[in-house]
Amino acid sequence: MPLTEEERAQVARLVDAQGDGRKFRDPDFPHARASLAVELREDVRGWRRPRKIAEKPQLFVDGISHHDVQQGRLGDCWFLAAATALAQYPDLIRQVMPEDQPLCGSDYHGIIVARFWRMGHWVSVYIDDKLPIDEDNDLVYGQCTTSNEFWLPLLEKAFAKFHGNYENIVGGFSSEAFLSLTGFVVEDFYLAEMPARDLHRLFRCELKNQSVIACATMTEEDRKGLPGLHAYTVTGVGSLRLGDGLVRLVRVRNPHATGEWEGAWSDSDPNWNEIDGQKLEELGYEKQDDGQFWIKMSHFRKHFPEVWLAARLPDFGDDYETLARQSFVVSHCWDVGLNAGGSDCSDPKFLTNPQFTLIVPQRDEPERKSEEDDEESESEEEEIGDIVIQLIQEQDRSKYQDLNSIGILIFEVADAEARRLTPALLDGLAPAKGSQPPLTQSSVVARARLRPGTHIVVPCTGEPDVARRFLLRVYSRKPVTFFS
Repeated sequence: MPLTEEERAQVARLVDAQGDGRKFRDPDFPHARASLAVELREDVRGWRRPRKIAEKPQLFVDGISHHDVQQGRLGDCWFLAAATALAQYPDLIRQVMPEDQPLCGSDYHGIIVARFWRMGHWVSVYIDDKLPIDEDNDLVYGQCTTSNEFWLPLLEKAFAKFHGNYENIVGGFSSEAFLSLTGFVVEDFYLAEMPARDLHRLFRCELKNQSVIACATMTEEDRKGLPGLHAYTVTGVGSLRLGDGLVRLVRVRNPHATGEWEGAWSDSDPNWNEIDGQKLEELGYEKQDDGQFWIKMSHFRKHFPEVWLAARLPDFGDDYETLARQSFVVSHCWDVGLNAGGSDCSDPKFLTNPQFTLIVPQRDEPERKSEEDDEESESEEEEIGDIVIQLIQEQDRSKYQDLNSIGILIFEVADAEARRLTPALLDGLAPAKGSQPPLTQSSVVARARLRPGTHIVVPCTGEPDVARRFLLRVYSRKPVTFFS
């Protein structure tokens, strides 16, 4: 996606304000210690434009690839793992980093525009193209693996400005980065709860649908070449016949662009010698020290217990291929003393929370039910409303704003005319299966299979009296009614 007319106009204003034909210098993100990561301030010996770092610099060289990304000394693997995932689908990178921005030549003005998604809207961020360098004129933070390619370090700098400075993007979860880079529906999957076969099918189908997937090691110690507390990108899946068995594999990439798994099915594992050359080519196996490696699914689940997946639309059903057909978006907030009621249903404050009505309709012409139990079950199954609800809380790292615990509680009510929970309706009523108890995350997702009737959806914080803006997105496979 090229620069919009509004972005071009703003670039022109910034260039004109610079005056005297000088290249743009961003007054809002100074080349000073305050913009840097605290522990790396002494590593930075200056700021240089790409044309002073490499010959013939370009934003993109020979297209866009997930192999472009190389982490520097900054602890932002959570962001770079997400950027790596996006780079598998070049249009996703072009959405956040428009390609019609020269780094040299007559149309070069020293200004770069990047975009990040926040609370339902794309925000344009304007930076100059000066980057922190060390005493050897090498980039201190992220870089591209091709020396004259600069989309990654400039995107990283824009993300740092988006959050105040480089220090504010040290540490995080790829789920948050996925939201900022795509605006997609982001879900967490805890792999101990999912069979290997289902996980393999999920990865295969979601990658086919151009979803993006990241994972992380959750222990502090290094294990078999995998650094502790480090984010990675899932770039593919495959399976191989070995003897009488089927080996399910996951392809993973380290944003450092080096350092790989050293266990079974690593690049140097003799098992690969047993595989036919054509199958290796189909799988995309390459023995290179590039940070990308294959790992057996059982080992993947052991070393990467949590996965973050971002999809344009959520899927439904066991095949992971039926996508949402209807959606609703609501922007709202919790205000202290008004509607910040927390998640404790026994607390009278709970009923002050924002509440939304979701009606799953009966079928217009229900078929005659068979007397056989299995056919009756199938008929009831057709009436079920599959719902995915995403709750996103506003967070501003530049204001050192911590994440709150947030959740989505769903209640099925007998009164079809009910529009809010009352003490009488709530008495003895438990949240429906599929509700999401509060978690301390930037966004949470509830997946529910709701019977026909009226349901009340309550987005809430874990504790009462917490103020925060939020966005609620509702997706359904079949038509439903949703309103506040």
